[in-house]
Amino acid sequence: MYPKPHDLRPADMALSDDESVLSRIRQVFKETNRPHGFRETAQLDPFAQLHVTIIKAIPGNRGQGDFSGPVNLLCRVTKASSRQNLNVGDLTFIKVFDPLLWWKNVELLDRCLKVTTRADMAFCDEVGAYSFLQQKGLTGFPHLAPKFFGSWTAAVASRNPEFEGQTRHVGVLALEYIDGIQLDKLFTPMERPRASSVQLYEDTDTPASFNTDEATRMDVMAKLLGGNMQQEFAGITHGDIHPRSVIVSMRNGNTILDSPRVTLVGWRTSVVDSIAREPQAAFAYYSKPPHPWRRYNIVRLRPFLGWISRDWQACAQYPRYSPELNRWMFDTFGSLHNPDNPDFQTWAEQCILDKAFGGLTVTTDAATPSI
Repeated sequence: MYPKPHDLRPADMALSDDESVLSRIRQVFKETNRPHGFRETAQLDPFAQLHVTIIKAIPGNRGQGDFSGPVNLLCRVTKASSRQNLNVGDLTFIKVFDPLLWWKNVELLDRCLKVTTRADMAFCDEVGAYSFLQQKGLTGFPHLAPKFFGSWTAAVASRNPEFEGQTRHVGVLALEYIDGIQLDKLFTPMERPRASSVQLYEDTDTPASFNTDEATRMDVMAKLLGGNMQQEFAGITHGDIHPRSVIVSMRNGNTILDSPRVTLVGWRTSVVDSIAREPQAAFAYYSKPPHPWRRYNIVRLRPFLGWISRDWQACAQYPRYSPELNRWMFDTFGSLHNPDNPDFQTWAEQCILDKAFGGLTVTTDAATPSI
């Protein structure tokens, strides 16, 4: 999807003959298997360092119950520089891309890559996505993506006597800690919500709750779909819009909110269009984000059925057509036929664009069409 870095050969991404006989721990301690672009001077810069204390580990795979893959940690900041939007005492969510703890089950297309490459690619993908969203002003409440505080490499030692005195480095990123619950934990697929009310922060001085009536559930969906259209309009595709990627919270920092906050996480499969090998610039000529109806139908939202009413399923003859979903889309996001829709692209402007560009050949640089 992305061009390969100019200073990285394909051969460097796969196990060499010598490495193929090494254990995983021996592989990760090899200096040639450090994160791509690692610089020792940056590691030692005291003004760029972030120090934290680990409070607890959070199950990985966005709640699937094990800790393989990225290690997710709730931490408290003990030292930060003025370059970072963090202060001593702040909570932060730290994601550690340690190849030693990476998944052993590998997808077919990735089997030719060594584990350090796979972990480094995942690190780069997420850092790239969050950096892009931050540049576009789309992180932090009320936006879908959490705040992004930056990325680092962390020095890691081992208790194994064989590697005593040796250090390896792993990629780390820091995000806003979203104190909430995954959406997929709140309902039974194709059935209904698991409870009529969700209680949060019960062991604190500021407990909060929200109901799972239809109005609240669809408010969550409206925030998800509307916010995602802002992201796609900016030029990034998430790639895994699924209940497991959505966190519902009643907090913004220490503030208790009046209605659920919706956060979209897990940007490993995202694509930043402008740096892709073949940019599409799908919305380059739009003045506003595409209407959610243009991007979502009941088939794409099938994983959400149970949170969305299962009665909204389409019939077998027209599997993509759900009258209830369409009606809700237009009631929530406005009509496609209203040229004064303040938030989303409508048919009127789309027709003008189609007519204007009907006789043009658009080059790979969508901003400079040629006749």
